[in-house]
Amino acid sequence: MTRVEAEARIKSGRLGVPATEVEVPGVSLQDGGPVKVKVEPLPYALVDTLPGMPRQEAVMVFDAALAGRYGYGKAVRDPDLDGAENVLPIRDTARWRELRAFADAGSESPGESRCRVIIDELGFQAPQLQKELSVPRIGRIRVDFWWEDVVCEFDEMIKYTHGFSGQAAEQVVQWEKLREDALRLLDYRVVRLTWSDLEDPEELGRKLLLAGVPHRALRQFTTAA
Repeated sequence: MTRVEAEARIKSGRLGVPATEVEVPGVSLQDGGPVKVKVEPLPYALVDTLPGMPRQEAVMVFDAALAGRYGYGKAVRDPDLDGAENVLPIRDTARWRELRAFADAGSESPGESRCRVIIDELGFQAPQLQKELSVPRIGRIRVDFWWEDVVCEFDEMIKYTHGFSGQAAEQVVQWEKLREDALRLLDYRVVRLTWSDLEDPEELGRKLLLAGVPHRALRQFTTAA
């Protein structure tokens, strides 16, 4: 169905947003049965809401939906989004397409998603997400953000709590130190970021520049020269 056909059917009342039924987590009926409610399918909810949200928040939500990092855990797929776009208002088309093109299931946390937006808005080249590397004494590891000579790790402080990682904070810190030392042995420059860095984009950008993260403007200048 084309957008024009969909809009005509919506106006005539012959096409509506389909409802889906989900269970409410942690709530049950008196007889012990599940409580179910009808809701707008997630792909349609994304189309409805994300174009009107600030970019950082919109990307955090979009990344989580693509990866299935939310309460019901079902990843949103391209065919689902294609169908939902039939009800996308024309005024939101450009904004939606930009968000969809930028969203990436490789972001493993809200912090990584927000960090990725800031990196882009500061003009740095896009990193490869969750790059696998083979490092001395450890073996295979994955890093959050990778450029040719630079690795950037976003530290979610929750991983330093015993309940989240299953390890004592001291063990987690020791493991992170081993990872970082191993990366430096391979001549990687390592940048560590936390939530506080996201509140100061200027300082975040300074850290990335000092580490040698490639910047789009500098690349254009070098190419022109």
